[in-house]
Amino acid sequence: MSVVVGRGVPLGTFLGRGTEVYGTILQGIDDTPLSMGRNCRLETGSVVGVSLGDAVVVVEGCTLKNSTSVLIRGSDGGAILKLVSVKDLGLIEGVTFWFDKGTNHVNMSSFPRNRSLLEEIEGA
Repeated sequence: MSVVVGRGVPLGTFLGRGTEVYGTILQGIDDTPLSMGRNCRLETGSVVGVSLGDAVVVVEGCTLKNSTSVLIRGSDGGAILKLVSVKDLGLIEGVTFWFDKGTNHVNMSSFPRNRSLLEEIEGA
């Protein structure tokens, strides 16, 4: 686990092996502890209010809460497949979240890096 200039991490929050947190606010509902899987990356200025599974990247400036609507995109990050609420996603693993100013939505896709991280975790 690596917390660099971390802040706002609720007591009891679990950060899995290899997870990196850079100036990220982690805030569960009513200060509920969150769980971050292994090999996640939470970039500067991101806000995470939901638990995440393994190999998840939350890109700089992206806000991810239960009420967040997410555009699910194809594996190349291109075509929009559907719009869902984060709370309807269940356990989130092996994806990258980023905010797109053009669509004004958080986007989610599984890139080759995420898939290779999941394979690495499963092989460990």
